[in-house]
Amino acid sequence: MSLRKSQPLSFYRDSLRAKGWSLRTAAPLLHVHFSHLHHVLTGARRSSALLSRIERLPVRNATDNRTNLQIH
Repeated sequence: MSLRKSQPLSFYRDSLRAKGWSLRTAAPLLHVHFSHLHHVLTGARRSSALLSRIERLPVRNATDNRTNLQIH
């Protein structure tokens, strides 16, 4: 699996924050542990599939836990 070259990792970190997600709240929806998400966003691990799922995350509604939201 190759790392996506279209966007720097900071794009994905900023995208999560702008949509209102923390690593801990986004990780379950992305079907990963928050530490894996952190490692991918810092460049320690590679996962183009995870970066793709981050792009598809909706804006977070703070009053809705969204634990049943499916990101494919």
